[in-house]
Amino acid sequence: MRARVCAPRPRTLSRAVAATMIAMLLFAAFAPVSDMVRVVVAAAGMLAGGIAMTRRQGRAFRAAEVVCRPGEIELRFEGGPPAVVKARSLRGATTARTKQGILLTLATSVGTTPPITLELESEEDVGEVRRALGIGHGGFGTVSWYGKASGNARAGRNGWKILALLGALGLATAPLASPVFFGILAGIGLPLALLLLVVGAIPGAAHPTVVMAPDGLRIRTFGGNLAFFPYAAIRGVTEQAGTLWFAVPPPHGAIGAPATEPIADGGLSQDERKILIAQIEAASQRALGRGPSKEDIRGRLESLRRRGEPLVAWLSRLDTVGRALASSAGYRGLDVDHEALWSVLEDPEAEVELRVAAARVLRHTGEATISARVEAALAATHGELETRRLRVAIRDDLDSAGEDLALLEAELALEERHPAFAAAARRQGHR
Repeated sequence: MRARVCAPRPRTLSRAVAATMIAMLLFAAFAPVSDMVRVVVAAAGMLAGGIAMTRRQGRAFRAAEVVCRPGEIELRFEGGPPAVVKARSLRGATTARTKQGILLTLATSVGTTPPITLELESEEDVGEVRRALGIGHGGFGTVSWYGKASGNARAGRNGWKILALLGALGLATAPLASPVFFGILAGIGLPLALLLLVVGAIPGAAHPTVVMAPDGLRIRTFGGNLAFFPYAAIRGVTEQAGTLWFAVPPPHGAIGAPATEPIADGGLSQDERKILIAQIEAASQRALGRGPSKEDIRGRLESLRRRGEPLVAWLSRLDTVGRALASSAGYRGLDVDHEALWSVLEDPEAEVELRVAAARVLRHTGEATISARVEAALAATHGELETRRLRVAIRDDLDSAGEDLALLEAELALEERHPAFAAAARRQGHR
């Protein structure tokens, strides 16, 4: 499918520019040439490198081909390297419908990496991407937007600016002054620039400006204060002169948050600001009950619930239902909705118990695509425990499946009560 994608560009060009500048400086330092040539080469390298590395990191929409696979999507850009987004790397997703198309914003778990947004043409395209990445109707997790770069990133950019200034002065004065003048100039400015570049290479502790969480919006104002509002309380969002303004109830009325131009690991481009505003407005509309609703199909599978049965007895009953579905009698004599089974299994928002039951029943139906569809559903499942429970549920050995499910349920109960202890126990068990 075709889409427009707003995503960070790879830093291949930045690395190439930096490597070229270093090569020019080494040539100027060690090549057997005249002092004037040394000055011109070194100054040109500094100027070119500084200009290239301080230009704005414009994250704008680009045309791309989206290829969906179980548990991941590949973005094939025109005239650029592809990018792969994996379901297990996501920490949040949200959608918004606009006049141009449907925006699907994906937040990855890589530091302060800006979110990736796909602008898709139809609900069918959105559904395909959602199935590949395990995203339910209501999205999930948190999406963070960094309207201001970290202090380290800003320091690094200032270092490149100093290099560009040194290069410009060197080229301007080369015909008029002796190479000694440029040597003195570089001796003063170059150490400072290199120090700032080293600081800029260290990942900074940037704080997100806006966080879209399941329960509402978290906004970090210019003063560094953190404000929270439920989506239903957001009455509008606008952008003016590098500031995002949020209309909220009294006594605040309106609060502002920074939205500077993007550099390495922060700031928002014009397209990103429009995306952010559209996503917040869509979340506000959903909170007010004005968005498209999701059909509740749980009642069509009520007969498959465990209801206090021993695990082995429950799995055995599910096997019986599955074999009946696969029999020549078809599905008509059973109180089970075949379409709902697939909908629940492939719905990451569905209850784990119903997903386990659907997977156990469907494995008996003998459909040609059963294995591939079940594997696709597992690949797109985000929670480790949920994935393990689904895999255990489709084992052939009934007793072994029952025992392992019991252990996993105990582990899940422990995690809900004592998350830190459960995580430590899991790490110990993996050694």
